[in-house]
Amino acid sequence: MSTATATPTLSRGLVSSLKKEDSTAVPAGLTTPQYDPSLLKAGILHLGVGNFHRSHLATYMNDMFNDPSLFEANQEWGIVGAGILSFDADKRKLLQGQDWMQTLVERDATSEKASILASMI
Repeated sequence: MSTATATPTLSRGLVSSLKKEDSTAVPAGLTTPQYDPSLLKAGILHLGVGNFHRSHLATYMNDMFNDPSLFEANQEWGIVGAGILSFDADKRKLLQGQDWMQTLVERDATSEKASILASMI
């Protein structure tokens, strides 16, 4: 009988523990936020939190926050997503359970990488 290992839920605690572990604890090809998401303040209200938003605006903001020379001056630009349609409730519940974090996977013909985004608050 084999025992399956449960996949941990994405959360700030999980990301924090990955960063505290030695570098071998972070899977190859996975980047984690290099900033403290708890320091972000609401500055952008985005209507809807669909895949397009999360793979574009949330990624752009995450990349900016990861730059130490830009983070301090831009902490007030955290993203708050506002779902206004009935089906948005399920996405809200999912994102809330992950501390508003999500994983972006980028693939092309020769490479694959994943990034944990923490730009939503």
